[in-house]
Amino acid sequence: MAKARTDYDGAFRLIFSYVRVLSDLLTGFVNEPPLEKLDLSTLQEVSARSVSDVFARREGDAQAKPRQGKDRARKPGRFLQRENDAIWKARTKTGDDAYIYLMVEYQSRSAWDMAVRVCFYIMLFYVRLAREPEVIKRGKLPQVLAIVLYNGKARWNAKTSLQELIDVTLPELIPYGMAGSYIVIDIRHARKLKRELRNVADVVFRLQRLDASEVAKQEIDYLNEWLPGKQWAGLRRVIANWMTNVLLPEELEEFPGREVQDLWEVREMFDEQVLTWGEKIKAKSRAEGRTEGQLSLLVEIAKLRFGETVATAMAALLGHSPPESKLQSVTEWVALSSSGDTLLAKLREI
Repeated sequence: MAKARTDYDGAFRLIFSYVRVLSDLLTGFVNEPPLEKLDLSTLQEVSARSVSDVFARREGDAQAKPRQGKDRARKPGRFLQRENDAIWKARTKTGDDAYIYLMVEYQSRSAWDMAVRVCFYIMLFYVRLAREPEVIKRGKLPQVLAIVLYNGKARWNAKTSLQELIDVTLPELIPYGMAGSYIVIDIRHARKLKRELRNVADVVFRLQRLDASEVAKQEIDYLNEWLPGKQWAGLRRVIANWMTNVLLPEELEEFPGREVQDLWEVREMFDEQVLTWGEKIKAKSRAEGRTEGQLSLLVEIAKLRFGETVATAMAALLGHSPPESKLQSVTEWVALSSSGDTLLAKLREI
């Protein structure tokens, strides 16, 4: 159901700018022992834009004196600004600083050179930090954990360390190379967590993978339960607008460009859409009678509501057109059934 949109990365980045969601991401999907030594209550976001500020003037100087041919200056900010990335600082339980570099990647396939890109951005970050008085006084740079959020359909298969990408013709040089490792969280293939953990990141991932509006309504109910009151109003609003404007634009086509303030509005939109589907089917029934076109439309509506598996089973059950007297009932079942199982059970009675 998810649709590739130019604003996807920004919307997803905004969701994970909330400490609650990032903390749930780390505890639920990053199984690394060092995390046990972090005090996640101290998480604080650091501006990712400033990572490339160190080189801004250097890039500008290059533009002032353009070179020719292959050595000509690059466009300002190329590869340097990662506005949809986030850098977070947390205190360890011993009182030291540690950083988490969260990269949001929306692409159709894994990037073989991601380890190179991760190392590049971290090096930029280190160059900036190396100028900070506290770091200079200490004489050491903090550790960084790099995490890549990936949303492609195919499984991520790129190497997760720079060392794995470097030729080893001279094994003796391996100790002088960079490790450059990162963690990838493959959203579409991430495991589902137990509901009692009340993990918001898990619900966001489930929403990203869902293929039916009824499932979306269930996930909305969990979010409303886990994020109550004014304290979480901003996060609920961000997730609601991500759903209506990025994640599910086709399913909510009756409400183009509608800005919502809370998740309960999205749930109402789904309920209104169900009624709209029902009226469309009834109107088509009255206008055309029992036709193959009607049955095809019913199957499409079932797919939007309950997913492809239910729609395929429904198509098989309706291989022979139902009696005229039952067509109206089928129409109502598709529009108003509370679940795919309920719909299929009723169809089997025909």
